[in-house]
Amino acid sequence: MSTTRGAVIWMTGLSGAGKSTLIKNLAGELEPLSGRLARGENLVVGYFAQHQLDSLDQLDVLDWEIDS
Repeated sequence: MSTTRGAVIWMTGLSGAGKSTLIKNLAGELEPLSGRLARGENLVVGYFAQHQLDSLDQLDVLDWEIDS
């Protein structure tokens, strides 16, 4: 997989397919079990983990959406 500078990637898939594992590899939180991962210079990886949803204040999120 390769991408271009400034790209935004959206990932969907079945449960257990490895989406979170791939993101954690890209973010440097996990190292690949095999293969090679070459991160680009100045790479910034951001993601919203499933468990973070519980920590959101739903009213603040709604207010942010309305103000945007």
